[in-house]
Amino acid sequence: MPNPADVDLATYVKRITPTSSKPDPWDSYNYWSNTSKFVVSFLKAMYGPAATKGNDFAFQYLPKIDRNYSWVNIWNDMYEGKVKGLFAFGMNGVMIGPDSEKNINALKKADWLVVCEIYPDETSEFWRAPGISADEQRKINTTVYRLPGAGFAEKRRIVHQLGALAAVEAGCASSAGTGASGSGHSGDHLPQGPPVVSERGAGRLRIRF
Repeated sequence: MPNPADVDLATYVKRITPTSSKPDPWDSYNYWSNTSKFVVSFLKAMYGPAATKGNDFAFQYLPKIDRNYSWVNIWNDMYEGKVKGLFAFGMNGVMIGPDSEKNINALKKADWLVVCEIYPDETSEFWRAPGISADEQRKINTTVYRLPGAGFAEKRRIVHQLGALAAVEAGCASSAGTGASGSGHSGDHLPQGPPVVSERGAGRLRIRF
């Protein structure tokens, strides 16, 4: 991925293209010397007609990654107070992380959490985790918003694996009420209407939409 030092496409391509170990192309088969072609092809696939030679094939539209945003680091940043909130759509962050207890402690320090699921899960109910006393619950100031989500059989989605396999699944039933599918543009699926108070379990009011 580009970083802030990649001021244009040429700078980025030069940084990521491996150099040949030997100057003669017949002595060193450097397939990745074609990196510039691959990058341009990728940009055209991303931005279509907007990617032209005159605008560096829309390279400036790509995000510039300034640090490691891996899963573990995101939760560690929340634990350290750098990340203030989390949108958890279609994933259970407490369960799928390598350190569930640390993720729970990270959510305790967040200002807010938005969860879109069909059922309550370990992430949306983190403040009820085993070992958390009623006194400790009262000290948790994380505001939790729960949005109704669709079940797996109600979703229209593309499922992909790390290889070349991709499958398009058509939902076999419609979501009940205002349930969101969790796929596509999240803003298109947000339920409408006033919030309804569901429970007061900790430091702040829990709200369900």
